[in-house]
Amino acid sequence: MENTNYNFIGPTAPKKHKGESILLSTEIIRFDEFDEQTEVTLFITKSIVLIKNQNAIIWEFNIDDIESLTLSTLSTEFIIHMYEEFDERFSAQTNRKNIIEMILYLITTKNDSNSSFNDGFPVY
Repeated sequence: MENTNYNFIGPTAPKKHKGESILLSTEIIRFDEFDEQTEVTLFITKSIVLIKNQNAIIWEFNIDDIESLTLSTLSTEFIIHMYEEFDERFSAQTNRKNIIEMILYLITTKNDSNSSFNDGFPVY
């Protein structure tokens, strides 16, 4: 959980994220469709996950949009599978366990009936 200068609280916060507290932020590697690797910052709040490069937010989704997770047993890679979206592949050298535990915690503690966990949340 690294310290970052990006904040969702205060006058500089993006309007749609105002008031969201960052629960976890860390540097990870994102793989694109051509298997190219880019270092990005992952932010997890109570309701959203954001991926930011040096210049801008490049990917954002609601926790409820996560369909399943795939965890490599041979490396630090993991895949987030999304409903009606492309899957995203990442590698986290130091915080993979924290990222996965945070996502699972947020999904399993959701009280609304749209949560993925109500249908049995799959982790592969």
